[in-house]
Amino acid sequence: MRLLAVDDSPVMRDLIPLLVDNDMVVRSAASGSAALSILQGSEQPFDCLLLDIEMPGMDGIELCRHVRSLPRYTLTPVIMLTARTDGGSIEAAFAAGANDYITKTLNTRTLRGRLRVAERLRDASGMFRCDRRRLSTFGKPRGAHPFCASQSVTILGTGQMIDPFSLGNYLAQLPRRDIEHSRIFGARLENFEKIYRSTTTPEFGDLLVEVAEGLQALVRASSALTCYDGNGTFICLARSADLPATDQMEAELAAHLQATWQQGATAALPPLTITLGTPVTPFANKTQRVRKSLLRAQARLEARSARKGLGPAGTRHPRETISMRAAGLDVPRN
Repeated sequence: MRLLAVDDSPVMRDLIPLLVDNDMVVRSAASGSAALSILQGSEQPFDCLLLDIEMPGMDGIELCRHVRSLPRYTLTPVIMLTARTDGGSIEAAFAAGANDYITKTLNTRTLRGRLRVAERLRDASGMFRCDRRRLSTFGKPRGAHPFCASQSVTILGTGQMIDPFSLGNYLAQLPRRDIEHSRIFGARLENFEKIYRSTTTPEFGDLLVEVAEGLQALVRASSALTCYDGNGTFICLARSADLPATDQMEAELAAHLQATWQQGATAALPPLTITLGTPVTPFANKTQRVRKSLLRAQARLEARSARKGLGPAGTRHPRETISMRAAGLDVPRN
C-alpha cells in the first residue's frame, strides 16, 4: 500500500513512517501545493492519502477538494489528521471529501487500525462516485446507467453530499457533546424503480443532487451531510435539533423537486413520491453507535411509509437496513 502523508510539521513527517506497517511505502509532502505536484507527477497512484488540516497556504480541507477533482483520486481513501476535535471541523473535512478523521494524539494502534479501514474502502465494491461536471458525458439511453439500482452513488462537487462509508465514519467521530444536538433521518423515493428505468444517467444524477440540496435547505442549517445509499434511499445527518415538522419537510422537499428536477427535465418523467422518516437523536455511546442509530432511523422511515399506505407495517426495504456500508464501520476508536 502506497501512502502520501502531507504535513507541514517535520516531526510528523518523520513520525508517520515509524507508526505504519513495515510493508507500507510512505512518501511525504510539506505543503498542499507540493502534494498536488506529487499526485499529478506520479506514474503509480497512491492507495491512501493522510492530510494535515492546519497547514499554511493551502490547508488540508482545500487540498482534499483539489484531490477529489483529480480523476485518479475520486475513490482514493483520504484520512484527515488534525488536532481539532470540534464537530464543525469534522463536518468540513467530510464535506470536502475525506473518508476518515484522526486526532493528533495518535499512536501506532490507532493509525494502523484506520489504515486497515482505508484498505477496506479502497477494495470495496458497490459504490459509484462521479464528479458533477462529468455527468453530461454519460450516454443518453434511459435506464442504461453505469451503476445498478442497489448501488450507492455519490455526486462529487455537491457541497454536503458524501458516500455512506464516510457518513458512518463522520457519525462515529462526532463528539458526544454534539450528538445530543444532532438528528439523523432517512428519505426514500417510493417509486424509485420507475425513476431508475425511465431516466438517463445525467437526469438521475441531477435528481440525487436536487434531493441532497433540498434536504440541506430543509434543515435550515449548514451543518448537515447527506448520502445516497441505493434503492432510492437517502440518509441525512444534521448537527441541529431544531428541525421543522416531518410533514412540513416532506411537503417542501416534494415542492422543491417539482420546481427544479421535474421542470428541468427534457422528457416526461414519472411523478415523484418521497417519504421522510421522523428524525431521531443518534446514540451517544460509541459502541455500535452507527448501527444502532441507522436501525432506529430505518424503523422511523418504515413506519412513516406504512402510515402513508406505501408498505405494510413491519416490512423492510429490500436491503436489511438503510446503510450496511455505514453501519459496518462501528470499530473501537482510541
